[in-house]
Amino acid sequence: MNKYFYFNRVSIVLCVIFAALLSSSNIYACASCGSGDGGANLYLSPLQKYQVLMGSRFDIAGENVDFEGERSENFDVDRVLYLDLAGAMRLTKRATVGFSASLQHNISSDFDSEDTGWKDPGVNARYTLYRQSIARPLLPQMQIVGSYRPGINKPLYESREPGAVDNFGPGNNDLSVGYDLWNGLHNFQVGLAQSYTYSFEHKEGDNRIQSGPVLGSIVSLGYQLSRYKWTLGYSNSCRFSPKRLNGSAIPSSTSMTHRGFLSFDWRFYKSFKLRTNVAQTIPSGAFKTQDRTSISVALLYSGI
Repeated sequence: MNKYFYFNRVSIVLCVIFAALLSSSNIYACASCGSGDGGANLYLSPLQKYQVLMGSRFDIAGENVDFEGERSENFDVDRVLYLDLAGAMRLTKRATVGFSASLQHNISSDFDSEDTGWKDPGVNARYTLYRQSIARPLLPQMQIVGSYRPGINKPLYESREPGAVDNFGPGNNDLSVGYDLWNGLHNFQVGLAQSYTYSFEHKEGDNRIQSGPVLGSIVSLGYQLSRYKWTLGYSNSCRFSPKRLNGSAIPSSTSMTHRGFLSFDWRFYKSFKLRTNVAQTIPSGAFKTQDRTSISVALLYSGI
């Protein structure tokens, strides 16, 4: 798995160099904007005091695939519907805070079962170190980002329903820190974001479980035209350290997840904006995994 970790680091350095070669902008945005995350990365422009997002997402899972490429039937949730609510508000000229919450409806086709519950909520914050300026066109917007997600839901092993349809979260607390770069004076814009997520140890029965840390990256290319914006992006999540059981590493528990997304923003009336997103996730690892297709639509309102 180390080779994935080093490849990820090298690709990030190359993307930073590429971003620095492009012009900067007065069009404020972020690399993770439009990635289809249910509003977990809302960004406020300098003139905005707050923003609210309401939307829905639909995830469809493919067949299970193991590390040898063998396929098998799904014996867990294969379709998920989310109703998303998120918001962000400005604290100072440079600092913003936000939240995200989702009502999740799980469906297991193999067991003909379904259940509804709240996904683990999250809080997040952004601080702008440098705001883009035409005075220094080669220097991108720079932000520090952070988020925290408490493990409110019970872990998977406590599931009592067929197909684990009553599972709505991993059962552990996650803390993420990272940075976000954005550049694009002209219609074409480019962005890069990277995050490091640490999962705290939690109890599962008599055992102590801790998921390995995750290094995440998002590279996006946007095109702005009047009230319309298209964003094409790629992201990956590399769990480069194994999960630990009672302090001991679990073999073959590292993983790499690849995700491509395409989003479209339309500011159709004053402070209202419509955002649609299509994404394809292709995970890999020693454990059986699923590729997933996600379709989302959201309405955003910004207050000035």
